Amino acid sequence: HAPGVPKILVGNRLHLAYKRQVTTEHAQAFAERLGVTFFEVSPLCNFNITESFTELARIVLMRHGMERLWRPNK
Repeated sequence: HAPGVPKILVGNRLHLAYKRQVTTEHAQAFAERLGVTFFEVSPLCNFNITESFTELARIVLMRHGMERLWRPNK
């Protein structure tokens, strides 16, 4: 509930998908309603960890007028 603070929605422990309580589709729809990016991550498998933090950093840089410093990898 902090206005102006960049946010992303993270579904953690993707490696335990068999215990899932929220579907990917439901989480994605919730993220869209909030206007944030959704990531499913698995720290155990190192899946989407870097990507989620990179996206959050990109949002911070873009919001603070630092787009000239952001050079996406090609």
